[in-house]
Amino acid sequence: SLGQSLIARKFMIDEAAYAFRDIPEVVERCSTIEGFIDQTVSQARELSHTLSPLALQKIGLGRAIRGLLEPLAANKRLEIHSSLEPLDEAGTHGFQEEIHVYRIVQESLTNALKHSEATRIEVLAEAYEGNLQIVVRDNGVGFDRNEHGGGIGFLLMHERARLTGAELWVKSAPGSGTEVGLATNIRAV
Repeated sequence: SLGQSLIARKFMIDEAAYAFRDIPEVVERCSTIEGFIDQTVSQARELSHTLSPLALQKIGLGRAIRGLLEPLAANKRLEIHSSLEPLDEAGTHGFQEEIHVYRIVQESLTNALKHSEATRIEVLAEAYEGNLQIVVRDNGVGFDRNEHGGGIGFLLMHERARLTGAELWVKSAPGSGTEVGLATNIRAV
């Protein structure tokens, strides 16, 4: 695995630092590299948890989406607002449907972080006519849907929505931020 491979390289760097322990510059450089390896191992673990649908199955859709938002809240330049209680109240639903909903929210957040230059991101869930509606909205630069129809991420979000029988919409305009909404067939309790 990636983590094991990185740890093996860390041991190799430890050996080099020991072999050249009389040269402070080499020892310092090895220590810096070990720090980078530790960071990479930690990031790989976080990524594997983010990609794992098993975590979603264990903790539920609401907590899983909160888990996506927690690291973003540490960014002092970005205000995160969420209201996800309807996801908690909705109980357990079809696992595949929940995975698709989770991935759509995840992709929406990724797009907002990469492209929007937003200072505020909202993730809101509400019961709507017995179903759940989830909206990811940012106050970023927005885009012209006619000029930028969206990349592979938008295509995958639409396909995931189609597979679950949900309705997906994307609203955006230059200077007006972006809103990605999903009206799901997951029943609200």
